[in-house]
Amino acid sequence: MARKKPVQSRTSFWEWGAAALGAAILVFAIGYMAWYGLTHTSGPPVIVVERAESVRLDGSYVVKVLVRNKGRSTAAAVEIEGALKDGEESLETSAATLDYVPENSEREAYLQFSRDPDKFDLKLRAVGGSAP
Repeated sequence: MARKKPVQSRTSFWEWGAAALGAAILVFAIGYMAWYGLTHTSGPPVIVVERAESVRLDGSYVVKVLVRNKGRSTAAAVEIEGALKDGEESLETSAATLDYVPENSEREAYLQFSRDPDKFDLKLRAVGGSAP
């Protein structure tokens, strides 16, 4: 009986290419995380509140507001307040709380009023929040 020669396994060009691509992605990811960790400076969240739109629903008015965090850290339990004013007189207030607003992100909140916000001056503000 003749003995069969052992078959030598050769790594194909495609396997080497896939391994090189995986190694390059790994090195890039580690390098980016190291760079970000060394250069990223933290700071307070900067919350900006803007009115988007309002709709009438079942006798009340719902105002959609956009909440942006332009700061360098995440804000938690962000309370948003809207006040309808007629001159200096405050007619009605509404509030909403957002669980998290990460840095450089945008979230939506909804405020509900019994009066039409298009007929009065709507003042929006971020009341406060906390560190996560």
